Amino acid sequence: MCREARLADPELLALCDKIVKAQRAEINQMEAIAARLRVAT
Repeated sequence: MCREARLADPELLALCDKIVKAQRAEINQMEAIAARLRVAT
């Protein structure tokens, strides 16, 4: 949503950037766990 929104406010832009980075880290962690579980089975 942040990427699609036309935001100009610096505070909102910074918040969106933090949200995207946090979600990316969580997705990467989930993918690593899934890969590890696939190897273990």
